Amino acid sequence: MKEYTIIYKNKPSEVVAAAGRLDLIKIQFDGDENRFKQDVKKLVWDELSMQCVLDIASDQINAQLSTADINPYGWRNA
Repeated sequence: MKEYTIIYKNKPSEVVAAAGRLDLIKIQFDGDENRFKQDVKKLVWDELSMQCVLDIASDQINAQLSTADINPYGWRNA
């Protein structure tokens, strides 16, 4: 289960736990993907050390590294 932050167009944001995007649509919007696209502006979730933001209008995902302490080589000097 992942925590998704739903940023609505016309009401306050909401945090919902769901197995995936389709499960989220089924839980929150009774499986109606058109209603999901009409009501939601962005969908935000964390994936490992990245924060992913799905822009509903363009259907594009913007991923940003969410920690300041990132080593691209995967190891750390003590």
